[in-house]
Amino acid sequence: MRKKLLIIFWTLVGLAVILIFTIGISIWTYNLPTQTDKSLPSVSVVTSAEKIEKFKIDNTGKNYQRNFFVSDIHGRFASLKKALADVRFAKADRLFVLGDTIDRGPEGMHALLYLAHTLPAEGYHVVVLVGNHEDMWFQMASKGVTDTERQSNLNGQIDLYEGQAPNGWEESRAEWNKLSANQRAFLLNEMAIGFNEPRLLVIKVARKWLTLSHSANFTKPFEQETLNDLEWYNQMKDTDETFQQSIAKKLNVPEGDVLTLIGHIGGLRFGTHPHYIDLDDTNTMNFNTNPEVQLYQVETGQFYH
Repeated sequence: MRKKLLIIFWTLVGLAVILIFTIGISIWTYNLPTQTDKSLPSVSVVTSAEKIEKFKIDNTGKNYQRNFFVSDIHGRFASLKKALADVRFAKADRLFVLGDTIDRGPEGMHALLYLAHTLPAEGYHVVVLVGNHEDMWFQMASKGVTDTERQSNLNGQIDLYEGQAPNGWEESRAEWNKLSANQRAFLLNEMAIGFNEPRLLVIKVARKWLTLSHSANFTKPFEQETLNDLEWYNQMKDTDETFQQSIAKKLNVPEGDVLTLIGHIGGLRFGTHPHYIDLDDTNTMNFNTNPEVQLYQVETGQFYH
């Protein structure tokens, strides 16, 4: 009888240890969602691109624990997920993506599905802006009435975009062809409406006003920026202050209270300049090796990867 009681006792102890270990692992292991199409809404029709708002000031004053920024992911989906996991991106945080999520690397469309649908559907806060690559892709991939027609037109194009294919287009086309018709329609509709965000977003975080766009012409005031300036312009100097000054004047705040974050130009040209943060580090990358994605956190003023 005593032997049986001892066996029962040690069995219960063992089960308790296993339970405690399992709970501990669940607490310390950090897992973001992995699916890119969970509960994806059904989309059947893609129309021509809607007019995307050019400029918007968000002064709602919503507070988040941390604010992260990234641009020019260019298909580095696995690296993006690793970067978010490494900083333990949480539902109390917010992530801003400043365009060019697709092309060059092999998984840009899945990265865009993840950012535009999967994370928000799970309760994470993500703001996605359009880059020139999303704009180019919409122009190429939306020609046609049905998904089959659009696919045929896309895969049969020779004169793809202004006489040449965008950089990394073949990788995106191969991935696009593997998506479901509903995934393709969802992404095209999101590109058409600019992911419900303007070309230039100005938002207050803590005590700083941030200007967010894929690119910008720093020699022009914000009122004179064209869509080309906000998507394609890349002749930038850190001595060009007109853009930042015009934003400060509009907001009636000191120039030092305005920080401009951009992507597109490549090579982290400004690094952490007092007024301008360049988020694009993709100038010399081999995207097939899935190089690291860098996240910038405005509260610490640091890059994480």
